[in-house]
Amino acid sequence: MRNIDTSAGTGPRHRQRHPDGGSAGPRYARRKFFDLHATNKSQIAEKALHYIAALYEVEREVSELGSGDRQRIRREKATPIIDALHTWMIAQRQLVPEGSAIAKAFSLKRWIALTRYLNDGAVPIDTSA
Repeated sequence: MRNIDTSAGTGPRHRQRHPDGGSAGPRYARRKFFDLHATNKSQIAEKALHYIAALYEVEREVSELGSGDRQRIRREKATPIIDALHTWMIAQRQLVPEGSAIAKAFSLKRWIALTRYLNDGAVPIDTSA
């Protein structure tokens, strides 16, 4: 499984090389929400950043473990966080105007790529991990 940072490669050529979306990890979403919070003090972005920070905390806990243990603990600890984030994002997305910066920050179309690392302990949470 290739782990890719889709922040630079989201166009047709990227999709042709990686039709399944690769494994972007939460870093992609974190960057968008961080920018929104930094420029607008968005409470929605702040809440998303708290969820994402919790995912990275789980990664700090498993960083020295083997891939099997890493995957097991991710499923135990990170999956409930991801599920809560997903439910929250769907609800929040329905409340914000279409085309707004916050609407664009929600990475629901990339959900599979954002969560792929949960299913493979050998895949890092993102390319900088």
